[in-house]
Amino acid sequence: MLEQQLASRAKRKQYGFVAVGSATDAYIWHEEQYRLTRGMLQLLLKYRFPVFISTKCTLVKRDIDLLKQIDAAAMRPADLKATLCEKVAVPKQVFQGYTFPLFSSHHFFSIL
Repeated sequence: MLEQQLASRAKRKQYGFVAVGSATDAYIWHEEQYRLTRGMLQLLLKYRFPVFISTKCTLVKRDIDLLKQIDAAAMRPADLKATLCEKVAVPKQVFQGYTFPLFSSHHFFSIL
């Protein structure tokens, strides 16, 4: 179902941010075994959708490779292109080399 929606919107060039973890953490206890979030990120990469992830779990480090690929490929919504810069914002505590600060106990990733 997700792939159908992403494909349909991508075909019509209706790109928008996908917020992950706004209602519940995407990296809950079973994610390590079932890899559902990783599968969703692979679909976002395939259809070039930008993503925002909020999580308290360090398992997100496993998906840094996909997040960097999404960062390079994602299509920003047309109405936001002039106001957003393109970059991966990653907490320094999660991935060395980035200086995005860690706010409270959440890890925020923004692929713009």
